[in-house]
Formats: sequence, C-alpha cells, structure tokens
Amino acid sequence: MDETRTESPCDIAEFERLRRSETRLLDITSAAAEFFWEIDADGRFTFLTKPVEALFGKPVERLLGKNLIDFIADDEVLRVVAWFEDLSASAVSDRDLEVRVLPMHGHSSWLRLAGRPFHREDGNLEGYRGTGRDITERKQSELEREVLRRRLDRALRATRDGLFEWPDLTRDEICLAPSLAADFGLRVRQCHHVSTILAAIERADRPRLRASLRAHLDRGEPFDVEFRTAKDARVFVVRGEANREPCGTLSLVGTVRDVTLQRRESQLLRMAVQAAKQGFFEVDPRSDRCVFDTGWFAKLGYAHDQVPILYESWQALIYIEDRERTDAGMRACAEGEVESFDAEYRVRQQDGSFRWVRTVAECIRDATTREVVRVIGLHQDVDARRRAVEELATAKRAAELASLAKSEFLANMSHEIRTPMTAILGFADLAFDEESTIEERRERLETVRRNGQHLLAILGDILDLSKIEAGKLELEHVTVDIKALLEEVRTSMAIRAEGKGIDCKLVIANDVPELISSDPMRLRQILLNLVGNAVKFTNEGSVTLEASARSIDAMDACRGDLVLRVSDTGCGMEPEQLAKVFQPFTQADTSTTREYGGSGLGLTICRRLVELLGGRVEASSQVGSGSEFVVTLPITRAARTSAPRPDDVRRLAELAANADHQGLEGLEFLLAEDGEDNRRLLSHFLRRAGAIVTLAHDGQEAYDRIIEHGETYDLIIMDMQMPRMDGYVATSSLRAAGVTTPILALTAHAMRGDAERCLAAGCDAYATKPIGAKKLTALCQGLWLQHGADQASIKSRVS
Repeated sequence: MDETRTESPCDIAEFERLRRSETRLLDITSAAAEFFWEIDADGRFTFLTKPVEALFGKPVERLLGKNLIDFIADDEVLRVVAWFEDLSASAVSDRDLEVRVLPMHGHSSWLRLAGRPFHREDGNLEGYRGTGRDITERKQSELEREVLRRRLDRALRATRDGLFEWPDLTRDEICLAPSLAADFGLRVRQCHHVSTILAAIERADRPRLRASLRAHLDRGEPFDVEFRTAKDARVFVVRGEANREPCGTLSLVGTVRDVTLQRRESQLLRMAVQAAKQGFFEVDPRSDRCVFDTGWFAKLGYAHDQVPILYESWQALIYIEDRERTDAGMRACAEGEVESFDAEYRVRQQDGSFRWVRTVAECIRDATTREVVRVIGLHQDVDARRRAVEELATAKRAAELASLAKSEFLANMSHEIRTPMTAILGFADLAFDEESTIEERRERLETVRRNGQHLLAILGDILDLSKIEAGKLELEHVTVDIKALLEEVRTSMAIRAEGKGIDCKLVIANDVPELISSDPMRLRQILLNLVGNAVKFTNEGSVTLEASARSIDAMDACRGDLVLRVSDTGCGMEPEQLAKVFQPFTQADTSTTREYGGSGLGLTICRRLVELLGGRVEASSQVGSGSEFVVTLPITRAARTSAPRPDDVRRLAELAANADHQGLEGLEFLLAEDGEDNRRLLSHFLRRAGAIVTLAHDGQEAYDRIIEHGETYDLIIMDMQMPRMDGYVATSSLRAAGVTTPILALTAHAMRGDAERCLAAGCDAYATKPIGAKKLTALCQGLWLQHGADQASIKSRVS
C-alpha cells in the first residue's frame, strides 16, 4: 500500500530558511564587483551570477550552456586552455588568469579568472568553479601608461636622457631605463638593484652622489650631480626629485644623461680659448648681470671674488678714454640695434696698469618675441699686437724725424764743406796773381790753410761719429797728467777767446789728482768740444773750465769721480733747444748753423765719448744767461810709468823735441807714395828739414830699390794704399828679407784696426793723412832716435 509522505512543519521551515539564504547570497553576488562561475568538464557554463552580464553583454540565461572559449579572443585561446589544464593537474591555481575577451560594444574587454576544479564521487573531473572580474578599466589604464612610458622613453632617448624610478628609498629595488645598462657596463637584468648600479659608478664619485641626495632630502636642495662610470670614465648627470607616496614610502624619480661628449668638447673649447688667450663672457641685458671666465680674469691679476658680476662694474675697469665708445657699442648690441659688437680698448689690471683687449660679441634673441635675452662673446688679449703697432708707429715717426734731420744735416754739410772749399779754391787762384804783394799772398795762403783745417775738422767729426755708431772706436787707458791736459785745452782755446774779447778761465780744485788712468786723446776731444762750443756761442763775458774730484769709495782713495764743468755767459738756449742739443745731425735750430756754423755733431760725439768712458754729461741753460755742461767721469789714480808704446805719435814728437839737435840733416829717406801731389808735398817737408829723399811710386819699386839694388836708408815712409804692391805687402816682404830699417806707415785710413794692421805688417809707427810739416818732421826724428836707442841697447846686450 502506498504511503503518502506528508511534510512536517520543520521541513517547511528549513526550506524557507534555505530559500532566504539563497536569495540573500544571490543579492550579494549580484551586488559584488566580481561574479561567480561554474563550468563543466567540457568548458560550458553551468552557473553564472548577475555581474557577468556587464562583461559579456548578455543576460545570464543566454550565457548558460555556452562554452567559455566562444567568448575569448582567438590569440588568447591557447593561454586559457593551458590555464585550465594547469588547474586540473594541480587542483589549486597559484596564479590568476588575465585574458582578453572578444570585443563587446566596439572595444575589447579584459577578464581576470580565479578558480579550482571539483570532482564526482567516483573521482572523475566534473568541472571548475571560481570567480571572475571585469578588469578592463585597469588594463586600459595600464596600456595607456605603457604608451606614455614608451613615448617618454623615446623622448628621453632623443634627448640622451634615461628614466629611472626608485619607488622606495629604503629598499634596494630600482627601475632603470634599459638603454642605460650598456652605458654602465651592465646587463639589463642587473639594472634592478641600487647596489649593483652604484658599484658601476667611479668609487671617488660615490660620496658626492650620496651627499647630494642627502642634501636634497634634508634641505630641499636640487639633486643634480655629475659622476663617472667605473668602466670607461664616461660622464653622466643625474637629476631627480623625491616624493612622499600615499602609502608613506619615499620615492625618487629622475633622469640620467650622458654628457661625456659635451664635457670633452667643452674641455677642448676651453683649451682652444686659453691657447688663443681668450675668455668667455655673457651679459643679461634685463638685469645687467654678467658672467665672466674667471681664468681669463686671473691673467689680469684678479682673484675669483674680484671678478665683476654687474655690467657697470666691468665698465669701471675700462680706461676712461675708451669707456664711452665701448659702452655705446655694447648697449647698442644689448638693445638689439646691432647684431654684433667688435672693439679694442684698454682694461685696468689688478696692479693698476692697463692692457689692450679685443671684445667680439653677438646678441641672442628670443625665438618668439625676438627680444634680446643675452649677449655672449669672447675677450681676446691683443696687448702685444697693439704695443707692437704703437712701437712701429713710434719707430716710423722717429725714422721720419731722423731722415729729416739727416737731410738737414746733409744740407748743412754741403754748406759747411762748400764754404771752406770755395775759400780754398778761390784764394789758391788769387795766390797766382802776379800783381799781388808778398804780404797779400801770405794772407791768401793762410786763408787756404785755415779753411783746409776747418774742412779737416768736419771730416774728423763725421769719421768719429761713424766709428762710434759702428762700435769701432777703440779707447786706451794710459797714465794722463790731467792738470797739464786741462791747461793745454785752456791755452788752445784762449787764442780764440781773446779774438772775441772774452776771458777763458781754468779753475782746478785741490782734490783733483795729478795723474789718472784714462784716454788722453778722447778727454782732450771732449773738453775742446765743450770749451770750443762755449767760446763760439759767447760774445761777451767769459768761459770757465772747472775741474774737481769726489771720492765714491771711502775705503779706496784711488777711485773716484772727476767732475768737469764748462760754463759760459753766452746766448743760452730755450728748453726745446736744450732737449735736442745732444741729438746727432742736429743743432739748436737751423738758424744756429747759419749764424755760427758747424756740423751739429760735436755735442753728440762728446756725449758718446763720455758714455764710452763710463760717465755722463748733463746740460742746463737759460736764454740770455748762458749755458753749463757738466761731465762726470769715473777715474782711478795712476802712478808714473816707463816709456809708452813705440807707436805713440806724441811720445815720438816729444822725444824729438828733447833731442840735442833739431832737423833731419844728413838722414836718407825713402818715400813710397803713389800720389804725385803728396810725393811733392811730403818730400818738400822732409828736404826742408835737411833730409835726403828718394822717391818710389809704389811698394814694388820701394822693395826693388832695397832688395834688388841694395840701397840703404835711415828711414822709410810707406803709403799703405798703392798699386802693384801695397804698403802692407811691401813692408812684410822687407821684414821677411831681414830689413830692420824703421818704417813709418802713412795712410788716409783711420778706422779701428788700421793701426794694428800696419804694425802687424812690420811698421814701427803709424800716422794718418793729412799731416803737417812740423808733425811729420818731429815724428820721423823721434822714430829715428828711438831706433838708434833700440840698436844701442841691443849692441850693449850682445857685447
């Protein structure tokens, strides 16, 4: 019999409770962001909750029984199959599956699945259960961020920058752009650890990196620092900014730039600029602030803290005469009136001196507004070039003045030479006038002689100056009776002074030594020049020569200074005339030459001789009151010595003057001279003195008379410049043949070395043309007497 089952009130109550629980669970799952799913072993949906409808765009009823693969994008199917197989094998998923589903509403969606398998009582796989979530928004955000990141990476690569992110400064993990791995000598997978990257940096630069980061974190200073890589010392600049994340961690984001090439180019540029003696500068026209190359300013002597930082401070260093011009040019460039500036001017150095500088600058404009935002340029040291140009200009002016002076000198010389030559030739013609008396002829011949001596003095001045200018003037240091020399000068000038009605005085102080060591001929020349000038320019009053001495060494009374003072009461000079009185080829002015005559060389020669003797000469003058010349010479006291050199002309003349007899009576002379007039003149001088003279027209004839014909003579006078055989060859040939007859060299050559050359050839003495009768006679007599004394000494030594 069938029994009808009746539900008890308890069962009804339990059912109601279960229904309410299911409804509550469905409401919760429908409200949740995630959905629940269940599929069978073949992949068909057997259970889905409401949120899935938004993802697939269909109600749950239409999705049940559908296969999951039908909703997955084709390129993602294999990943889904592999994930479910992995679930079957492990029973527990160690990872979620994120997969792209087929486009709904025109765009792709993303699904994240998490699940596990479930089985029947017999152990066979029944299906899979789990949760799902629509992650489309997150995926799109990630994709957008990845797109932005890639764009940023491309931009950074274009600017040679690499991006890095240090998400937590307390951890070792870091994210560094892969492009920087090779630069640091690392593999890409090694660029995720701060310690690894730090080890790739030059050890010496690591403390600076840490200090800069600490300053950035503690005091907010910019994190901007250079470092070198340990691998190849490439130079990088890292810049970053720290941020506090919402979770409380401190992160650092920034860029790394390779600046190796720029630094090397900058170094090469600095080297090039330094080699070219140039310096950079930059001016901001809006603030007038300047940035200068401190290294260039160091060359001007300024320390680092003395380099100007304002435009007006720089202008203050410019020479005042150049300042207005320079400022106008720079401001025109800064205001955009001109595109460039180029000027040379003087800048004050730290020691107060000024240096020439060239500045070249250009204005830099804003690309949009065209407003001048900077003026940049270079300073170049052009001091050496400018000074060379100035020196060249000065030398050119001096050369032009010298050329003018020499032209005036040549005009003066023409006048000075032609004037006595006119008198010589004119009065020589008058001497032949048969109607003239003996007295008139004597006066005319005296005029010829006087003008000849004047012409000889002019030629002597020119010769002396040329020797001094060429450095060929030779000085001697012998014992000089200075008081006798001073008296000799006074006596020789007194005749000229008396002729003008003026006094010529000599004052010698007691401290002037009697004997000094010096060059008597040059001392005499200096004094005759100064005293002669004083007499020339004084028409009334007096000329005074004073001599005094002063010791310069208290421990050595033998050394001191000789002070020679020549003063007159003449016409005096203007300051402008006095300033050039010692210049060569110059007198006070051209009117001086016309009024007083002269070559304008005397004082120049005088000063040069004083300087050669180690002294100095000074002049002072006042118009209408006269002039004063003071010569100061270093001197050394000297003692009397034995007889001087055998070629000393004055000594030979003195020897003749002190002889018991006068003249050359009975002596036989051989005169070798190629000039007919000179032969006649010199032979006349000698015959009038009593000598017997034989003539030879050249050195060969003189040699033949003595060697070939056996003729003997008491003395030979040899001209040194002759045809066929000159005097040098003839003399040396005679000496080589054993001839000991004294030979006097007589020549027109009077340059340095001529006397030595004559003596080296075998001559016993040397004299220059022209020569007077008295001097020639005395010289020959002295040379004969000296030769006789020498022969007697030899005979006594032999016997």
